[in-house]
Amino acid sequence: QTGEKMLVLRSPQVNASSAPIIHSAEVKARGIGGGESVVPYAGGYVGFRQIDLTGIKQVEMNAAAQRREGSGGGTIEVRLDSPTGPSIGGLTLELAPEVDMVKVMAEMEASAKANGGKPVTPPRNPFNRPPVVLPLKATTGLHDLYFVFKNEQAKPIQPLLSFSTIKFMN
Repeated sequence: QTGEKMLVLRSPQVNASSAPIIHSAEVKARGIGGGESVVPYAGGYVGFRQIDLTGIKQVEMNAAAQRREGSGGGTIEVRLDSPTGPSIGGLTLELAPEVDMVKVMAEMEASAKANGGKPVTPPRNPFNRPPVVLPLKATTGLHDLYFVFKNEQAKPIQPLLSFSTIKFMN
């Protein structure tokens, strides 16, 4: 007799728009650079089925709340098995500081002058934000995992933030 067992490994990074459960959120094209982002509203959530959280200590999201996009910021909660299940992590994401485009343009001009009048490519993207890291409580086994977005001061049609990837890290 012989036996086989197949183990299917998942990437530690998932696209938020691939979540099988998306409630009170929109999936939007990101434009230049491609891909899609998820834009949740207050009370919205995205859910992934049967994620093995054994050894996972934190998740990293490329989330940002930009005032220029009308975002309100808010709380991100990570919950097990349902949007109201036990919380295993979370944080409050504040609005990103305003980008001073006059300063950015002056920096680009100064770089070009220092480079003999040629523009320096590629210029840094002033709207990029550092990743958001959410520490998680130790959890083992397979669970449905929900990212729940809250902001009691937000208007019903106001987006809270946008994000496109979630990376599970040990």
